[in-house]
Amino acid sequence: MRRTLVATAVLIPALALTGCGSSSDGGSSSPSPTVSAASPAADAFTSNGVSVSGDPGSAPTVTIDTTATPPSELVVEEITKGDGKKIGPNSIVSVQYAGYSWSTGQEFDSSWTNNGGQPIEFPLKGVITGWQEGLNGVTEGSRVLLIIPPDKGYGEAGSPPVIGPNETLVFVVDVEKVKS
Repeated sequence: MRRTLVATAVLIPALALTGCGSSSDGGSSSPSPTVSAASPAADAFTSNGVSVSGDPGSAPTVTIDTTATPPSELVVEEITKGDGKKIGPNSIVSVQYAGYSWSTGQEFDSSWTNNGGQPIEFPLKGVITGWQEGLNGVTEGSRVLLIIPPDKGYGEAGSPPVIGPNETLVFVVDVEKVKS
């Protein structure tokens, strides 16, 4: 339950807890995202010191070069381009995601592991600027890498205790549904 609350506090502060799902293991068949200290897989998508492998629809494997300087601008990379409806600034989206802190390379939240493997639905307007700008225009069915600098995330304040001050955030987002 604590991790589900963290997901709500980090991504969707306006959602009520009743819409978040359960954090029990209850037979979830999706593997949890992992952070690897080893070299990325040969078939991994790599951008700006972050490597992502795994198929859309399942939890990614993410490797972050924590010794590199994180980008100071928002990075948006469509790893897999979907062919569905386009996200607009007023869209309600349903996504699966995994979030990581650049400084540690560690996962701090994931719908695959903390929401019973279920996607989370929310209005795009209700999340951090990096998600609003990064997902606007992305199509349903896409897998997207977002590298979000502090000024488009949680800034100097962070989001304690999970996200420290001035933390660069890394997200892998699978866009499942778009409602306009």
